[in-house]
Amino acid sequence: MGITLAYYLAQGGQHVEVFEASPTLGGLAGPIVLPDGVEVDRFYHAVLSSDVHLRALCSELGIADQLRFKETRTGFYHDGRIYSMNNIVEFLRFPPLGLIDRLRLGLTVLNAQRVTNWHDLEGISVEDWLIKWSGRNTYESVWRPMLKAKFDGNFGDVPATWIWSRLVRVKSTRKGASQK
Repeated sequence: MGITLAYYLAQGGQHVEVFEASPTLGGLAGPIVLPDGVEVDRFYHAVLSSDVHLRALCSELGIADQLRFKETRTGFYHDGRIYSMNNIVEFLRFPPLGLIDRLRLGLTVLNAQRVTNWHDLEGISVEDWLIKWSGRNTYESVWRPMLKAKFDGNFGDVPATWIWSRLVRVKSTRKGASQK
């Protein structure tokens, strides 16, 4: 994001200097080396086919032909096993939850797809919104562990727009959505 801002400011005639605090380039998209020597991304990132602004920037920079989009899959790790969660059928078969909780999980995802004005979600916490639609048990079993991992436990002030945008963004990459 920082380098993109610098690019657009420079395009607008501003003098820009970019400083990198890390010993390697890339900011949050740059690499880190783990103690065992394995190099990994500093922070999770992905370019999805639905990321129209980023794709437009890549076109402007002349690198759009280097983007490759592949079908993605989603899984949920629970009690030492990974459960596939790529479609509504897999959601409804998710063994760690009972039938009612699985239905509510599916309803949560479907409800996110139906939100047309994201501003309505700004004043609602992600926790309150997920409990309302998924129920307490599904929240504690599925959503809370994810939020805890994503935000290092500090998600009390995260608005519902955060989960809404992720659910809509990921849905747009699934088979059947318009893709290249």
